[in-house]
Amino acid sequence: MLMGRPVLAAQNAPAKTIELQRNGQWVLDADKQYCAIGARFGEGDQAITLQMYRYSLGDELEVRLISNRFHLNHLKNTISIGFGQGLDKADALGGSADGVPMMVAPNLRLVPAVAARGKVMQDVPPVTPEQEEAVTSILFSAPTGLWFRLATGSLKYPMLALRSCTVGLVNSWGYDSKEQAALKTAATPTVSPERWITFLDAPFRLLAKDSPVGSVLFRLDVTIEGKVADCTILTAIADERLRKATCDVLSRRATFYPARNAAGEPVRSFYINRVNWTNA
Repeated sequence: MLMGRPVLAAQNAPAKTIELQRNGQWVLDADKQYCAIGARFGEGDQAITLQMYRYSLGDELEVRLISNRFHLNHLKNTISIGFGQGLDKADALGGSADGVPMMVAPNLRLVPAVAARGKVMQDVPPVTPEQEEAVTSILFSAPTGLWFRLATGSLKYPMLALRSCTVGLVNSWGYDSKEQAALKTAATPTVSPERWITFLDAPFRLLAKDSPVGSVLFRLDVTIEGKVADCTILTAIADERLRKATCDVLSRRATFYPARNAAGEPVRSFYINRVNWTNA
């Protein structure tokens, strides 16, 4: 059982890539649980759809790449990805979107991930509008070994739209987005999240089959006392029973040091993380 951010390692750029131009406009999707902006690159059934998701305030992105070009055999795939400032190796989840192969790479930032490694996320400098404007392409490798460059054009306005959307998203959950953005400390687990869920928490029928495999992204609403008030599944590549088990177990076991506002007072907040169910 693994929860938290993948370990990333810097990679060198490849000598040869397949270049794909953006085909159409960026499309914003403002859901109740997330904000996403996406576009299509290339033509026909070999096109690649890029979708960039945010589930909260801040700079972290979940990048989804959808295409018949990909051949994914496992839940976990290792890819390299970069936004014009170097490459990083990341663990990408394998799935499908309407039957088309999909790679999901969470916990990415437009600036090199190596800059954030080893730091508490609150101590990492925010990505600036100037850095967003400077990004004009996304380079990545597929598990097959092929390399692709998506000519996005400047990400200034797509990121502006995504940032505005997430402000409305957090407000819609009943929080003050300005207060949440200015927290002195976020809601922090009292113990390592890896201790919250184990393989043995999988539903019995899945456990008997030795196959409780899946990935679930969740949000926990945390009270000023540090207790879990509610659990919401934001997205999942998992059996419905694993989704239910995730919230059932976390609602019982997860405890927090409450978030504190700029004045140091405890306030309601939320905590977002991912649980990867594995049979190992």
